[in-house]
Amino acid sequence: LRLFVSEGNMIKGYIGVCIEITEKKLFLAGGLNSGNVAAAVKCVQPDVVDISSGVEYEDVLIKGKDESKVKAFINAVNN
Repeated sequence: LRLFVSEGNMIKGYIGVCIEITEKKLFLAGGLNSGNVAAAVKCVQPDVVDISSGVEYEDVLIKGKDESKVKAFINAVNN
């Protein structure tokens, strides 16, 4: 996973390492999907969660986001 703070400074780390950042927004991005986002959010407690490839269609011929994957991701974050 890559952890980003709002000023664009990148900190590389692992889900198992929680980082305390004050007075900045913490963005969590990279490799997130409905199966791992809940644990990542619980550990890191980010202000923002970024999702992209984790909700795309598995068939590379279909462009865009898979609505069922987007819903599963949102449910995982909210629960």
